[in-house]
Order: sequence, then structure tokens, then C-alpha cells
Amino acid sequence: MARESTNLSNTTRYVDEVFPGRLLTDDDHPPHCSDLPKTVNQALELLFFVQPDWYPSLMKLWKEATCNYQSRQDPQRALETVVISKTKAIEYYSEAVIK
Repeated sequence: MARESTNLSNTTRYVDEVFPGRLLTDDDHPPHCSDLPKTVNQALELLFFVQPDWYPSLMKLWKEATCNYQSRQDPQRALETVVISKTKAIEYYSEAVIK
């Protein structure tokens, strides 16, 4: 749904910024994984916060915000910044919905 280019450059950037460099264990409790970077802990915390029953609504909202190429740019920026600033990500997403 994000329609992000999955080239090596983008994938490497996401691995460094938001994906854990190891498998998670039952003892991991984000955002308190001391061996993971702050941005990875924040991404995991956000991921675990989203409840499965929210998925259909989230997918519908995302689809509406990304209906064409031009409008996809703001939601993509929202995805890229949500780990660093939820407030800024909401601003980007709101701009997409308004367009």
C-alpha cells in the first residue's frame, strides 16, 4: 500500500532506521530493548501499538490518502517520519487527505 520503491538504497535505509538488526525474542519489550537504536525501538513500539482489528480502517484511510501519485508523496513522508515525530507524520498525512 505504501508503494515504496524497494530498491537496495531504500531498503538499506529502512533497515538502519526502523528494522531491528536481529530477531526479536519473548524477552524483548519495545521501547526498552537496550541493544537496539532509539528509532528501531520507537518503530517497534508503534507497530505493537496498532491493534489487528484496526487494520481494515487503517487500510481504507491509507487507500484514500494515496489515490494517485501526487497525493502519495505526503503519506510516504508520514511513514518516513513517524518513528522520529508522530506529530510531523500526522501533519504530512493530513496534507495528503486535504489534497
